[in-house]
Amino acid sequence: MSGICKSTIRHSGRPSCSALRNSRAPSTLNLISNGFYAATKRKEQDRSDGYEPTLAASTKNLGDRVEVRIRDNGTGIPPDVREKIFNPFFTTKPAGEGTGLGLSICHDIIVKQHGGSVDVDTKHGEFTEFRIILPRGQRRSH
Repeated sequence: MSGICKSTIRHSGRPSCSALRNSRAPSTLNLISNGFYAATKRKEQDRSDGYEPTLAASTKNLGDRVEVRIRDNGTGIPPDVREKIFNPFFTTKPAGEGTGLGLSICHDIIVKQHGGSVDVDTKHGEFTEFRIILPRGQRRSH
């Protein structure tokens, strides 16, 4: 079945966090959407029967913080592209498929608005995993 991606969601502990609620959820959904895109793209390129597109999301209680991991087994990110992925208007998608704002906005919401962090681990042609760390409490304005 073309375009189908196996997904897994794992939840550890009580990861409730104000930054995951309401208007902040689109940043996580953007990472999931990008993961589905990459896994589906690899399936189109690979065409072997042995490849199963997979996306996994997990949460982990870190005490005063929450960890969210989103991992896909898609195309991965080439080293020369990795340094640019959070830049506004940077995209590797064909014209009309991406604005280049998704990861930039995701980074701004997580890091600038909530004092969290977002890191990426990737191997070109194999996988990408985003690791988000968010504080549990609301970030105070300076």
